Amino acid sequence: SGQSDNSTLSGILDYIRASQATEERRKIRERIKRGIHGKAAERWVGGGHVPYGYQKVGLRKETQLVIDDVESAVVQRIFDAYVGDDRTPPMPMLTIAKRLTAERISPPLRPNGKKTSPRGWWTQTVHTLLKRRAYIGEFTYAGHSLFRPDLAIIDRETFEAAQARLEKNKRLCRRNQKHEYLLSGHIHCSCGGAMAGI
Repeated sequence: SGQSDNSTLSGILDYIRASQATEERRKIRERIKRGIHGKAAERWVGGGHVPYGYQKVGLRKETQLVIDDVESAVVQRIFDAYVGDDRTPPMPMLTIAKRLTAERISPPLRPNGKKTSPRGWWTQTVHTLLKRRAYIGEFTYAGHSLFRPDLAIIDRETFEAAQARLEKNKRLCRRNQKHEYLLSGHIHCSCGGAMAGI
């Protein structure tokens, strides 16, 4: 009987210790997360390639990410052209790339810091910028998502409109269809969704 009581007590103590250890690990994770968010809220602490539309200023601990006025204007122009409005129809990514190239606007640098092709802008470059969530102030640092509204270049409504058009174009892309259909992309259901050929 005494041995049984000791085993039960030992099991209870082990459970309590395990629970305490789990709670302590949770608290440590929370402190680390708060520290990361706090540092990012104070200044730019990310390393590596700076997204197009921004620049790093300052040295070492004083380094900050700020909006580049010239490049951010190009980013806004790309989103506005791709989404369109009541007076201007949406512009294809290829057309946007050609216009930027024709105007000799410098494209983004490569991640290694080197200049891109002398041919100028590519459709894929425009696509990459349209997908970049940094433009609505969402960054990733040390595996954590950080929201920096002071660094937003594009409003969320415009960004979501661009994502919706990208998704629609992906669905209607001929390369994703096994057969060609005469009315592909032109017939819609009463609910508003695009009808697919079968």
